[in-house]
Amino acid sequence: MKILELLSRSTLSCDKTGIFTRRKWNHFQEYIYFTFEPGDLTEALQFKDYIYKLVEQIYPVNDDYEYELFGVEFKPGRVSESELTSQEIHFDDIQNEILDEIRKAKYTIWVAMAWFTNKVLYDALVERKKQGVNVQIVIDDNDKNNSASFILENEFETYLLLLS
Repeated sequence: MKILELLSRSTLSCDKTGIFTRRKWNHFQEYIYFTFEPGDLTEALQFKDYIYKLVEQIYPVNDDYEYELFGVEFKPGRVSESELTSQEIHFDDIQNEILDEIRKAKYTIWVAMAWFTNKVLYDALVERKKQGVNVQIVIDDNDKNNSASFILENEFETYLLLLS
């Protein structure tokens, strides 16, 4: 997918302002910024509405959180190699590669997948959650996920997206 390629070459930052939202009591405005290389920005802007909707679905909105999403902005800039998230593509022994990454996580694990039906990975995530690691999952709302032998929502903060 082109959108994933563009996002993998971007950086994400947040700006928690001291400006009240005037929507909820004592909440401040927060902006999410995606920085793209100038050559990618024009193409990325074609996906802005879609990405904004995804961010809205994932962003925590509740009375306990003092910030409120006030905008998602795309801007041009240089993305250095040190800012890029580590990403590797594996075709062999992928389960063990993922298990290694799950074991290395210290604070947060974010999972974004079209299909999540692997019980071994599920059990590893449950174990890490018991050890205090925050686990959040974004998956496609499809028949394959709905017929898995486990229910992600029972253990994790899970976001189901209807991807066409």
